[in-house]
Formats: sequence, structure tokens, C-alpha cells
Amino acid sequence: MIVWLIYAIHFFLHWYENKTIVMIPLEKPRLLKDPFFATLLWVIRLATHYGSVIGIWYLYGFGLAVGSYVVSYLFGYKTFNFYFNRAVHNALPYCIREIQKELKAKNINANENQIMVEAFKRAEKLITHVMKS
Repeated sequence: MIVWLIYAIHFFLHWYENKTIVMIPLEKPRLLKDPFFATLLWVIRLATHYGSVIGIWYLYGFGLAVGSYVVSYLFGYKTFNFYFNRAVHNALPYCIREIQKELKAKNINANENQIMVEAFKRAEKLITHVMKS
């Protein structure tokens, strides 16, 4: 039925949004750099998601609607975590170099574990900042 097609389209839109939300601005597709189109993608994703869940509820019952919502939520959670963690690991070398420069300028010795912990915190903060911009 058409409801399942809309539900499937929602998964593609959710995957694409999770993939692009953690990208630095230079990597983002041109359309998503424009706040209007980024918001439009978000609105279309929400409309396809909730519209398909409501359609499933109407056509097949409450239990299947709840199940489809849970599957969609888990898919979004897993894909977001995957792309967020990948972006953090891509930013780690940059953060490690910056910390090493700072420590060298201050003439401070630190072991690799301390540097990695601090670099990981900075990379998470950097990616979170990128997502908000």
C-alpha cells in the first residue's frame, strides 16, 4: 500500500538527515547549507514519519503503528550514533595535533592516554557545535 511506501521513504530521509547533520559546513550538500531547505527536509521527514504511522494505525491497528514507530525510532537512534561517532573519530587527529601544539608551547609533558581523553572530549564538542550551526 501507499502507507508502506511513505514509511520506506521516511527511512531514506531519516538516514540522509542523520548522515548530513554531523558534516562540517564545507562537506554538506549545497542545498542543506541553506536553512530554508534544511528545515524543509526536516518538515518533510516529520510529515512522512508521523503521517505513515498514523496511516498504519488507521489501516492496520494501534499495535502495528506502535511497532512501526519503535522501529523508526531505533533506526534513527542507530544511524545518528553511527554518523556522530564516525565524525568524532574523523576529527580526532585534528584535536590531537592541537593538544600536542598547546602542550609543546607550554612545555608540558603528558602521556598518550591523557591526550586521547582530552582529544575525544574536544572532538565531541566540535561535532556538537557543527550540528548546532
